[in-house]
Amino acid sequence: MKNLLCIIGFHSWKGCTCIHCPATRDTGHDWDGCKCIHCPVTRDSEHDWVGCKCNRCSKTRTTDNPQDHNWDGCVCIKCYSRRNQDHDWNGCLCRRCSARRDQDHDWEDVTPAFGYVDSTDFQTAYEAASRPREYRCSQCGETKQTPGYEPWRYE
Repeated sequence: MKNLLCIIGFHSWKGCTCIHCPATRDTGHDWDGCKCIHCPVTRDSEHDWVGCKCNRCSKTRTTDNPQDHNWDGCVCIKCYSRRNQDHDWNGCLCRRCSARRDQDHDWEDVTPAFGYVDSTDFQTAYEAASRPREYRCSQCGETKQTPGYEPWRYE
């Protein structure tokens, strides 16, 4: 009989939860700091902060105090925040956080092949040399393009 009452919206509330069904409401919570002890609701006050992470609800906070984090180079091992220092660079990529930098790229020429160019066919050789070159970094995938031979720039 009670479940039928729940179906039509007449719950028997004990705090924030119904005693006959799994329904919850947003009033009557029994708070243990930031977390209700009866339902999964949390509030943004009375956290139990240990550095950058709450012990009760696992929420993380942004803090400028480096002592609040447990840094492993550029990544906090508690909240996974990142900072732009103490990177472990492998060429242009950081091994820990995958940050990129604009130096130490490993450029590979990925220009599509032009095909066989006969050294006596000046027009075809000129077209092949005039095409822009395309490069891709083998580590981070960044691309760049350089201009081909442009004789009017050298006259």
